[in-house]
Amino acid sequence: MSDSIAPESRIFRVGRECYIVYLGKERDDIKPFLRIGNTRDIPDEVYDAISTTVVTDDHVGNPLLEIRNSDKVTGRYLGDTFVVGEIRKFFKSFDLPTDEVTDYRKVKDGEKRHMVWFYSSGNIHLRYDDHVIFDLDKREKADRHFIRLYEEAKAEFLRNPLRYIKQDFAGPGMVLSGGNAFWYEAGEMLSLEAHPGFVARLMNDGVDPDFITTSCFDLDAETMDTHDAAVFIGYVKRTRQRRKQLRVLTTKPELQRKLRLLFPTRGDVPATLDVTDVSGKKKATFRESIVSYRDDTWMIHRAGLPEVSIGGKPENGISIDVPQGVISVHRDGVETRVKTPRGCPIDFMRGALPESQLVEKYIGMVYSQCKSHLGPGEAAAAAAVEKYVRMLRDDIAAGKASASPLLKQTAGAARDGVKKAQIPEGAVSWYFYSNALTVLEHLQERAGEEHPLSKNAEPAASALRNLISRAPAPDPVHPFWADLYFEKSPRLLWRAAKRSYVPADIGAADAVNEKIAEITRLDEAPWGEDRERLLKLIRSLRDSGKGPLTDEQLALLQKPEKEEPAGEAPKKETSSAPAAASDFSRAGGKDSDRDRDASSSAPSRTDGVRPGSGGRSESGGRRIGLWILLTLLLLLLGGAVAWDLSGGAPWGSVLRSDGVVDDGERGSEGEIETRAADPDDTGSDSDSDADEPDADATDATDTADTADTDAADSGAADSDAADSDADRTDDGVSADGTTDGAPDGGTDNDGAGSTGDTQADPESFDPDVAPETTADFDKYITITDEVVISLADIHLAANEIAVLNGYKDLDFRVYTGADPDWIYPGNLLKLPGGENYTVRRGDTIWFLAAREVRVDVTGELRAYADASAILDDPGSSDADRSEALDVLRSIADSSRAEDMRALAAAKLSNSQ
Repeated sequence: MSDSIAPESRIFRVGRECYIVYLGKERDDIKPFLRIGNTRDIPDEVYDAISTTVVTDDHVGNPLLEIRNSDKVTGRYLGDTFVVGEIRKFFKSFDLPTDEVTDYRKVKDGEKRHMVWFYSSGNIHLRYDDHVIFDLDKREKADRHFIRLYEEAKAEFLRNPLRYIKQDFAGPGMVLSGGNAFWYEAGEMLSLEAHPGFVARLMNDGVDPDFITTSCFDLDAETMDTHDAAVFIGYVKRTRQRRKQLRVLTTKPELQRKLRLLFPTRGDVPATLDVTDVSGKKKATFRESIVSYRDDTWMIHRAGLPEVSIGGKPENGISIDVPQGVISVHRDGVETRVKTPRGCPIDFMRGALPESQLVEKYIGMVYSQCKSHLGPGEAAAAAAVEKYVRMLRDDIAAGKASASPLLKQTAGAARDGVKKAQIPEGAVSWYFYSNALTVLEHLQERAGEEHPLSKNAEPAASALRNLISRAPAPDPVHPFWADLYFEKSPRLLWRAAKRSYVPADIGAADAVNEKIAEITRLDEAPWGEDRERLLKLIRSLRDSGKGPLTDEQLALLQKPEKEEPAGEAPKKETSSAPAAASDFSRAGGKDSDRDRDASSSAPSRTDGVRPGSGGRSESGGRRIGLWILLTLLLLLLGGAVAWDLSGGAPWGSVLRSDGVVDDGERGSEGEIETRAADPDDTGSDSDSDADEPDADATDATDTADTADTDAADSGAADSDAADSDADRTDDGVSADGTTDGAPDGGTDNDGAGSTGDTQADPESFDPDVAPETTADFDKYITITDEVVISLADIHLAANEIAVLNGYKDLDFRVYTGADPDWIYPGNLLKLPGGENYTVRRGDTIWFLAAREVRVDVTGELRAYADASAILDDPGSSDADRSEALDVLRSIADSSRAEDMRALAAAKLSNSQ
């Protein structure tokens, strides 16, 4: 009867990260349901029907809900050895019994109808009658669990050419983003309030959420099942995935310390949570600031700045209204409110306004950065305003007692231009006009309210106030930054975080944000439908008698999951073993018992019986015969391929042999092992008839015992590689090797393109994938006509990586020859920039080295272009020219590419 049930229909997804699996066959099966993950408000009658709860390495769902609902849970918890140990400690910390927390190794063999396979990569498979009906890793991706959704959104975020880089957050300062508040210093962020959706909001604002290293968060028994708690747990799991540590400042440390038990130290991975108690008068440090909790508000104390209160109203200091995005400065009973645009980082500036460079920095430079984005009407108005502010500044500095006719004429032109101007929605001119108004108000205050020059400025200032008041809020996608000065009247002034960006960059950033919004939209309707279907099935089973399922019950199991691919066909291998009640096993570790699970006669998980012994000899003999035949066929095929490539075959040369790179890895045993242990290999459909039997066949031989750990660990390589790409943003370089100004790969048009060079076509290859032919290789190393990465450059970079990771210097075998043994999937390498990189299948040492050089050169070309533009401009100030020369000297001295060093040296020689 069970043959008529589609395997995928046995899965009921009742929450974002919660699955109920029906494992029954007869109406009188006792508690035939299994649970993976959890969610809020699971009905009691569902709990009553569950016999086993599977606990996983990444703790699917919110593990705190297990404590909340401990009185409802029946049956046992089953998990891998490490996870079970963590769950036991976690339960004991709440004085809960642990008798039903069971290690898979202690499960006895029975009939083999369904079983769970635990992989050392953290993945699990659930089988029923030799069908894989549940693959946790695939379901996490397809159903967009928090950590998977995070990865998907982060991959899009790295395509944003206008995103901020880590160096931008030197601070101190604050980001207010959609009801969330984050304090930043030295490239790190402190989360003060983080509610559901904060990850997507920060990404839409161009801020990387992975910059968060510390969180102020109180968690107790009353809030453990709230949405905020679920978001916090999700971020903890994200931190664990990145092999990082999250520091938590809390006034209620008890529950946080218990939660820490679920994410302990493992090998070189630190404990995920570092809990610091700040209750009472206790304080904690964040970089150079001191954090405390007083009067139900978080307080930040930083030398040289007023005290910052999140939500409070101090007599003297700064208060932050997070929902409204308002910063209020309180001084001597007077409150000055500053409304901030959403998502724009704000540096809290110590000291007074920089009088000497006020106009140059916030008017002249911002005008030049906005000029290419202005329409005809706006351009004329902005030019008149810029000219007037400069003239007024000069007259006030000269101590003039009255307005000259020329100043009056310029003031009138500025006023009339502003009155006619309109700031379109999302226009960058908002920042320039805002700065112009702030500077004018400052100059009026400096001259004195009754001074003729102050009165001369009022019409233009009034027109600017009206223009800004009716203009829409600026788009947070723009790469602008605010400086907030506190001395006397608070002043908020804007500057661009990127020197050059074009309208196309804004369009690309908007497209990225639309994609992130699409990724984060979840349809919860199917969860409710599955819940109703599950309840109907449970009630029907409860009310019926013995025997096969009725037609009505079968109908409830005929509705397939929309997102789950079709299940596997039964294996062709026959077995004399009787069908089972349940069996749970593990695959993928060096001490794996996966091979022993194939034996139905084994008395326990820990004996030494291997498949093919006892009652399986006939099947084992057939399998050995098949393997011998397969080996002979592979040898014959290999000989034919070699004959073909040699050109001596009678049929000529059919296979391509022009420049294919032999990287020593494709088709290797390591790749076969990876596919056996990692069912998510994109090379084939892991739910097909061929994939899972191959995994079993591999287990039937001794090959799984030789490289299974590396292979299983490669299941996490892709996510770790994403973390490596996240770390690369510290240098302003995206995952595809581009700088912040070049969204499509290669060199930014405003960078290398300005030198007159011809750039290699960025669409002809993916910079994050190793080229396979000599033609692709030539494109990869050709940045511009003048800058080509040489093999010597790559060789030196490879040596640097090798020595940095404790290996000996490499021989000069860069483009040809086998890879060193340490380039295998899952291995963690330190790269020269300080970040860690997890090797992915297909990587080679020369490619990693070439990628390092290419990334550096791409950024240096942009810096070279900016410096050259300054030096070629006769109007550049001495300070800017000196800074540009320093940039060129740095490139000429330290660039990894010889051509880049020569290019910078030539420019230096011509400019000095």
